[in-house]
Amino acid sequence: MLLLAVSVTSCATILRKDTLQEVNFTTNPPNADIFVDGKKIGTSPLAIPLETTEEHSIEYRLNGYPTTSYTIKGDVLPKYVVGDIFLGGGALGWIPVLVDNHTNKWRGFDQYEIDQYTNFGYKLPIKDKDGDGIADDKDDCPTVMGLAAFNGCPDSDGDGIKDSEDVCPSTPGLAKFKGCADTDGDGVPDNLDKCPGEAGTVVGCPKKADDKDGDGVEDSKDECPEKAGLAKYNGCPDTDGDGISDNKDKCPEVAGIAKNNGCPEINEEDKKVLTEAMEGLFFKSGSSIIERKSYPVLDNVAKIMLAHPEYKLEISGYTDNTGKASSNLKLSKARAAAAKAYFIKDGVNGSRMTSEGYGIENPRATNETAEGRALNRRVEFKVKF
Repeated sequence: MLLLAVSVTSCATILRKDTLQEVNFTTNPPNADIFVDGKKIGTSPLAIPLETTEEHSIEYRLNGYPTTSYTIKGDVLPKYVVGDIFLGGGALGWIPVLVDNHTNKWRGFDQYEIDQYTNFGYKLPIKDKDGDGIADDKDDCPTVMGLAAFNGCPDSDGDGIKDSEDVCPSTPGLAKFKGCADTDGDGVPDNLDKCPGEAGTVVGCPKKADDKDGDGVEDSKDECPEKAGLAKYNGCPDTDGDGISDNKDKCPEVAGIAKNNGCPEINEEDKKVLTEAMEGLFFKSGSSIIERKSYPVLDNVAKIMLAHPEYKLEISGYTDNTGKASSNLKLSKARAAAAKAYFIKDGVNGSRMTSEGYGIENPRATNETAEGRALNRRVEFKVKF
């Protein structure tokens, strides 16, 4: 048999391509996440080119199975060939086509070895702390035994409403009453019904002859006998639920605070707009004619008033001490009235506003300087309830 000896060095220029090799990654079961050198490259089965002159860490991850990790490294192939490679007979059929340019050895990954890591093996045992048959990673209530229908959360009273959404979790009830029952069928759930065994319309109880509004507070003790209310407010309602009964609440339909007599506290943004209006309202000298450059700041005040129907606006005009006090008083009144008229034009109901002028009273600064006098010539805006 004639053998032809060819060194790697001499044939490298003919057979060498590059040092990349396409590697196949398969797993059983499939669809595992494949990570190469810590970076996810896809799911199995997958074929990608890898650099043969470098070592690579491979990792397979599949939910429910232990993670598989191993390392691959390009070796001289076939492993029993060293030095020069002899080409002859059918040798070209199995000689790899990758050449390590540094060692002049045929180099590559052994796919057979990679395929040995195909099988994941046995599944990991399911972690189920509460023993309800639902894996912890899919259990919304992993420490309390529950039902699959509620993702592992319980329904203690079996009314079809899981405990976390059931106001009465230990008593079967109705969804419209958030899991509470209505034993007497009067439309008032038992948890709110003062007479759960007797149908009624007054907090679940029947009306009494001496209780005109039917709120359970007899008329002689009812401060609001014509309107159903609550016993803790002596028979008066609290429409906005702010803890201040309507008869003492200046804003009964808007939740507020006690120091404002039940009206809401003015937010900082609205306060800023009112201050900007005072600083940005200008009149023609000696008159109550508003200058055009003042329109934007006044429009912002009107927007606040339209957005908050519970607001009432107090408009106060002031001047410096230049000229006669009587003339200044008249001018301050006219300027405050002009501002009110502007807001009415913007759609604010006039009954929600008052305007008054105070002349030289309440100066903001000294009248001894031009700057001080400019500060004292102003119209102030205050929200009242």
